[in-house]
Amino acid sequence: MEIISTSQGVGNLCQQIARTSKTIEHPFIAIDTEFLREKTYWPHLCLIQIGFMDKIWIIDPLLEEIDLAPFFDLLQNKDIVKVFHAARQDLEIFYHLSDKLPVPLFDTQIGAMVCGYKESVGYDTLVHDFLSIKLDKSSRATDWTHRPLSQDQLNYAADDVRYLAKVYELMKRRLQKLDREAWVTEEIATLTDPGTYQTLPEEAYKRLKFKKTHPRYLEALRQMAAWREEEARHHNLARPFIVKDDVIQDLALLDPETESAARNLRSLKNRPPSTGRLKMLLAALAKAREVPIKDCPSITAPSLKPIDRHVMNFLKLFLLDVAEKSGVAEKLIATSKELEVFAANPTNSSHKLRHGWRWELFGRKAETLLKGELKAFIQEGKLIFEYKSKTESVEN
Repeated sequence: MEIISTSQGVGNLCQQIARTSKTIEHPFIAIDTEFLREKTYWPHLCLIQIGFMDKIWIIDPLLEEIDLAPFFDLLQNKDIVKVFHAARQDLEIFYHLSDKLPVPLFDTQIGAMVCGYKESVGYDTLVHDFLSIKLDKSSRATDWTHRPLSQDQLNYAADDVRYLAKVYELMKRRLQKLDREAWVTEEIATLTDPGTYQTLPEEAYKRLKFKKTHPRYLEALRQMAAWREEEARHHNLARPFIVKDDVIQDLALLDPETESAARNLRSLKNRPPSTGRLKMLLAALAKAREVPIKDCPSITAPSLKPIDRHVMNFLKLFLLDVAEKSGVAEKLIATSKELEVFAANPTNSSHKLRHGWRWELFGRKAETLLKGELKAFIQEGKLIFEYKSKTESVEN
């Protein structure tokens, strides 16, 4: 393990990796980061770990004079696969700092779900299952901004890429055997889409839980959440440090027009925003009142008949059966909401269940089920789905 704390060191390392990778068939590097985000809007990058050819480097990005440009250039090297576990937050950091995303990349969490693990499987679980190694996670919640780092912290950080490379190689073999590498590539496309990391202020209200569906209420949420999003970015503060969700919710529900009326709300008494921010929230509410009702947000849920509820429940049962027999995480195939939409309109060509590996694995069979061409029965304690017109069972 080598600590890189200078711009020259970063440049030399990236040149070395790029040069050596040309002599290797299917080169890849394992990458992880340590960061803090409890109080800031943008993740605060504290460490970058790199594993390559059984060697480990740790870049310390907290030094103000250090230049990470060679590292970001390395992430764009299309001849080297960048391997992450649960990459989304790491990629968000890199996109924020460089306006670019690593290509090509592989996410072992996505690969694991295609290999039969549940959603959000942890790195330590994969290391244990693939390598029979139990990781020491005691340094997980330490303060990564503090310097100097302890040896335990450095060992923890290094382990995140030391074993990631080995898990990746074994997982690739398993995916090749299952002929599912293309499935992972399809899922990773979302991670490499810049839109995944771009939150438009006017869309920020969708992060909140809706307590009503009335357009006026939703417009009030939209205006206040948009203001908070811009304020949080400007000051680089986590959204709750600008104003709590429950304050926005209460203001949208009761729509007070004056400061005195607003301050009578229980949530504002418990966590009062500053006078200046309260005025801005009230201004957002006033703006929301001026929006024509036709231009306010609306929620259009699928219109399901009572019988369709039973159809959806039956689809859930079929999904569970397919997931178990194919060894693919159930929620990776489809969520309950996606099933509900599919049950309401199974011929909708834009639905994700009608495309790619999901269509081949589940969507095509689910459509057959909805057409009444499949029957289900229990035989010797097992649930069997079978074509009505054929004797063979549906292969999952």
